[in-house]
Amino acid sequence: MGCIYLLYDDEGKCYVGKTVDIHYRLNQHKSKSNDTRSRYLNKDYKCDVIVECDDEDELAKLEQTYFDYYKDLYGDKCVNYRRPLQTQKEYRETHKEEMKEYRENNKEQHIKVCKEYYAKNKEAIAEKNKQKITCECGSVVRYGEKARHAKSIKHKNYIKHLPT
Repeated sequence: MGCIYLLYDDEGKCYVGKTVDIHYRLNQHKSKSNDTRSRYLNKDYKCDVIVECDDEDELAKLEQTYFDYYKDLYGDKCVNYRRPLQTQKEYRETHKEEMKEYRENNKEQHIKVCKEYYAKNKEAIAEKNKQKITCECGSVVRYGEKARHAKSIKHKNYIKHLPT
């Protein structure tokens, strides 16, 4: 027998899930290697079993129903990332749009982080860029010049005349 459960914390965040073994699943949520979105809940979250069900197909449908309900109720504070019954294609499309929106909204922060990383690692980056590599066309170029070399006439002619 399986169940639909709700995890929620005192900051108003929630996570909706389904399982056939609630004790095992809660231990997974509490483990240090938890890679589910429930890791965004406070550590002292509470758990309610919403409904129990014997049929796995029905359980999946119920998870979707309760996910929709709690997503409407909690809004952005529902930390589930992936909707139940969502296809891989739907997931990728949703994720792609969310990432695009995130990048647009956090452009300045991203630039700041990149500048800080470069400042901390300037010497190591310079050393790596000085390393010489041999290109598939036979030219020896510096690592930092790979992209520029790939646009050169010599490289393009070599690639163009490769046997297929």
